[in-house]
Amino acid sequence: DDDEDEDDEELKKAMELSLKEEEGDDMTDDNNDEEEKKGDEPQMSDEEKLALIEKSVKPDLLQMMLDMGFPKIRALKSLIETGSASIEAATEWLDQHQNDEDIDKMIEFTIETDEQKRERIEKQKQKVKDMIEMKKKLRAKEEKKKEREREKKRRELGRKAHEANRNWADTKRQLEKEKEKAEKKRVKEEKKRMKKLLKIDKLQRHIEQAERRGDEEALFKYKSDLAKLTGGSAPKEPVKATTTTNTQKK
Repeated sequence: DDDEDEDDEELKKAMELSLKEEEGDDMTDDNNDEEEKKGDEPQMSDEEKLALIEKSVKPDLLQMMLDMGFPKIRALKSLIETGSASIEAATEWLDQHQNDEDIDKMIEFTIETDEQKRERIEKQKQKVKDMIEMKKKLRAKEEKKKEREREKKRRELGRKAHEANRNWADTKRQLEKEKEKAEKKRVKEEKKRMKKLLKIDKLQRHIEQAERRGDEEALFKYKSDLAKLTGGSAPKEPVKATTTTNTQKK
């Protein structure tokens, strides 16, 4: 997958870097062979050593450092320590290490055997492989962490959905109860209204019958009941007839 391709690419770059270093070492070996051929000739001077060391850094950066007024040993040390990355990196390194006791001491120069060179390259390759393996483990750990977080979110969404469904069910039941209660109330009121209409109709028939009979008392009673039932005006009470008897005095 993409991660494996990325790891392969990193390993490839590391191998290419190792091969470049090996080529640089081959140049050093050639110089070493020349020194061995010299036999009992005097050892290399500091200037000769520096000339060999200069081959391990970028010449344009070294010249820029020298033009800026830095001593050659300091310039070489800064470029070696920063991998000839840039002038900025080299000058920053010098700024941080300018007070080191050995800043102006000669750079240690050792001759590396073929066996030492192979061991160094193998160590570099192994270091790259270990770094890639560590990255894989870190990615796997991070992926597990992300998966746990995703699972946690899924569970939280499920819980909220369940809670929402339960709340909706409760709300639905409550609405149904209120609807049922309202329906019962409507039916009750309708029955009450029908009873009232029946009573009104009955009283109206009684009134008609009382009018035909000329029964004033019954008519007053029925109209009073009708007024109470409908909220109308109460009828006037009929005047009762009285009989006057004249007693003659003897």
